[in-house]
Amino acid sequence: MKILIIGGAGFIGFSLLKELINYKASITIIDDFSRGKMDKELKKINKNINVKLLKFDFLKYPLNKINKNFDYVLNCAAIVGVKNVIKNPYKVLSLNTNINEKAIELCKLQKKLKKFIFFSSSEIYSISQKKNICKIPTDEKSNILFEYSNSPRNSYMISKFYGEKMCEYSGLPYLILRPHNIYGPRMGFSHVIPNVIYKAIKKNNIKVESPNHSRVFCFITDACQLVISLMKNKKAVNLIINLGSNDKEIKIKKLAYKIKKIIKSKKKLTLGKITTGSVSRRAPDIRLLLKYCKGFKFRSLDDGLSKTIDWYKNFYEKN
Repeated sequence: MKILIIGGAGFIGFSLLKELINYKASITIIDDFSRGKMDKELKKINKNINVKLLKFDFLKYPLNKINKNFDYVLNCAAIVGVKNVIKNPYKVLSLNTNINEKAIELCKLQKKLKKFIFFSSSEIYSISQKKNICKIPTDEKSNILFEYSNSPRNSYMISKFYGEKMCEYSGLPYLILRPHNIYGPRMGFSHVIPNVIYKAIKKNNIKVESPNHSRVFCFITDACQLVISLMKNKKAVNLIINLGSNDKEIKIKKLAYKIKKIIKSKKKLTLGKITTGSVSRRAPDIRLLLKYCKGFKFRSLDDGLSKTIDWYKNFYEKN
């Protein structure tokens, strides 16, 4: 297999790279490192003879200089993070759309493309969930609602929805994935799990925002194995599929107590305010996912949290 990962130095892209190496695939990754990092882990993998790293801005690089023999192209690149989105919503809309447009143009130049995979977001459902017009767990056929608002946070959701429609109208063999609360080592520091871990290790107390909101979490290795399975499945094409786990919803405060217990932290846990724009519940209906990935065994939340905590502990010890 010849695979291109756009945004391959980021959390999901890098984790996919690690998994795909086990399949003896020839993998090219493109990243401008505006968010991803050339850390020790990526440097080590980059030494693999089956991995080629192209460090440049994808939007500025000529398409005719990129290989035309990829079997699969995966677009993991986007401006993400609530703070980044709120700070510059126009940039989020324009860049996320332009990156996907160029990825589609590149795919159309491929000689034997089997599938283009676009990573959308569970944020697609956010307004529908806030207005209670979709069920929870939420399936892929739920109506997507837009609101009469100029809230900058909506820019990310809109960019992803537009990206989905670009795929659907492109004429390419596509697969759209909507990741739901994927977590694990090397995921950054702004999301709820690494944020609580940081406070439990580094701060005097553990303040938890949106404590009564609930989520279903999926460990990164599970997510990547599912993506690869869907990628290789010839029948999983021209579809939108939720990417997540079959675990139970857990309230953020209970999640924080779990992390505190695993770390064996004696620091006080306090409950903060609701984060502006956050939905109270988010859980994916994954029946369609399991239709194409039958019998998949998910890692337990406790096990995934332990592996994630170990990575962050090691990171803080060395930095």
